[in-house]
Amino acid sequence: MRIVRPPRGRTVHKDQQRIRYLDGLRGVSIALVMVWHFYGPTYARFLPFGDAYAGVPVISDGWAGVEMFFLISGFVIFMTLERSSGFVDFMLRRWKRLFPAMLVASVLLFAVDRLTDLQGPYSGARLQDVVPGLLFVSPAFLRAIVPDIRSLDNVFWSLYAEVAFYIIFALAYRVAGWRWAVAFLVLLSLIARPGLGLLAEIGAPGAVQRLLAPMGWLNIGKFGWFAAGALFAKWFESRDRRLFAIGLGVAALAIVQDSLVPGRGVSNIAMMVALTLLFCTAPLLPALQRVLASRPFQFMGLISYPLYLIHSNLGVSLIARLAERAPGLPASLVPVPVIVLVCTLAWVIATRAEPAVARALSPPLARFRAMLGVQAS
Repeated sequence: MRIVRPPRGRTVHKDQQRIRYLDGLRGVSIALVMVWHFYGPTYARFLPFGDAYAGVPVISDGWAGVEMFFLISGFVIFMTLERSSGFVDFMLRRWKRLFPAMLVASVLLFAVDRLTDLQGPYSGARLQDVVPGLLFVSPAFLRAIVPDIRSLDNVFWSLYAEVAFYIIFALAYRVAGWRWAVAFLVLLSLIARPGLGLLAEIGAPGAVQRLLAPMGWLNIGKFGWFAAGALFAKWFESRDRRLFAIGLGVAALAIVQDSLVPGRGVSNIAMMVALTLLFCTAPLLPALQRVLASRPFQFMGLISYPLYLIHSNLGVSLIARLAERAPGLPASLVPVPVIVLVCTLAWVIATRAEPAVARALSPPLARFRAMLGVQAS
């Protein structure tokens, strides 16, 4: 698909033109994250080959797919904000987009954990552990009420960061405009990383560190990625080269911030740079857009959200079980049937379960809008 450039100064929104290559980029992101979990070092103790592939390029860097998810989110959310009638309208739109798949995924993950004897990194879920995902709130905020509460899966952390971004960016956007809102995101990211680490190193008062601790719980240090995505969205609308350059600069800052994490190496940084360049050059290269708009990439983009939610603990548990039950299968191939299975489940969620839940939620959501006096834009 060839992306038609909008006239300078004219806003083009998703409801006017579907930017299909973004779905392809989502597909790239989820593929990287899934390969990282199924072949990388994070869950090596559950994998039949241990950490044998932990140092292989791409596999060792697959976590960076989440950073590209954040770039895409910043891009899309900026456009959604521009066509929303207000803050409440925007948040209701996002809730309706995120909640149905989260509800289905949470029920699935909890049921599998309670009804089977699969053993994975997040086995032993309790009913209370369903709550953080459904509320999109980090368990760290809920432990004052339920001390040992946790998420059903660790991958949910990025959803908590996403929702925090939605709230903060949308409020700043409405109060001060898009420029100050983007600048505020960058400022917050700098305070969170490396700011929090520096405070700890210099021995800042404990009260100050505790006051700023929620920034760490929400991974606000990642906000630079969202800010860069928003800048690229504004560039996409206006074709102002200055915005493109600033977007690259903010993305470079986000890369530097992520490179400060202990254990980051040259390969990790190279992957973040490569994904950033892939993201920001896709609008300029029709040939790349056609590749990303091809069926395999579009399929992975379609299922990317539910697949992200269900693949980690469930997939790793299934890999461990399959390795026990099929000892003749080469260790490196054990994840392959599991990948097929979780992708199939994600497709069912994306095309059947999620739309059904969204339809069921539409009438009460419409009544809630009417009660608040908020019209859908």
